[in-house]
Amino acid sequence: MSWEQTLDKYGTVIEERLSAFLDEHLRQAEEYHSFIGNVYGDIKEFVLRKGKRLASCSTLLAYKGYTGEVDENILTACVGVELYRHAILIHDDLVDLDDTRRGKITLHKKFMNTYSPYDNRFGDGTAVFAGNIAYALGVQALMESGFSEENIARVLLLTSEGYRAVNESQILDLLFEQKDVSVDEWTVMASKRAASLFKVTLLTGAILGDAPESDLSLLGEAAENMGYSFDIQDDIIDSFAKEEEYGRPVCHDISKNKKP
Repeated sequence: MSWEQTLDKYGTVIEERLSAFLDEHLRQAEEYHSFIGNVYGDIKEFVLRKGKRLASCSTLLAYKGYTGEVDENILTACVGVELYRHAILIHDDLVDLDDTRRGKITLHKKFMNTYSPYDNRFGDGTAVFAGNIAYALGVQALMESGFSEENIARVLLLTSEGYRAVNESQILDLLFEQKDVSVDEWTVMASKRAASLFKVTLLTGAILGDAPESDLSLLGEAAENMGYSFDIQDDIIDSFAKEEEYGRPVCHDISKNKKP
């Protein structure tokens, strides 16, 4: 089985669990207020847009590597990882003023256009809160995953540190649009961008799979390099890939003076 087939196989299983989890919370949101139900429906649509599920699949595969199995607990944890990932994307789209994500309208634009005559402030503000909701749901899924309290506490600390790290890197990413930077300065910024995501996802699977402590530092190094590779590939795609293939305009980041 190729790596793409592996991702498709496990990604489909994770998406089914993710959809069921969000359906339950969508019902609760509708009971609170019909409009909040609409927001949860929009979050669900956004999260379930077709993608490779690299974040949650890396968690699942790390866990499977140490336990030899894919069980109910790790699938619930993978729901949490996907929601964590998409909380970051919702906010990232808003800050970067992006119109599309995976070929469809971004959430802040959707809130502006779907619920007119509401204004841009409504769309932007609702997207901020929607991202926060996605993060909170991710934490809840991790807490409900059924692993030991000790391992869940370690994963939640890891997730919190990763979320803080990626937000720090995003501030620098914005700053660098306003100035020239050296390769070393870019490397500092990138060390907490995609690198922090893969540290969270890989180490979550390893911790929940009771990996030896000596392996965690090695996986952290691997995750950091995966993050650099991901960022470099993303910049190549932004510069040269066709819009119809990846769902975003060519040189979109460069047009914002982002530093690849």
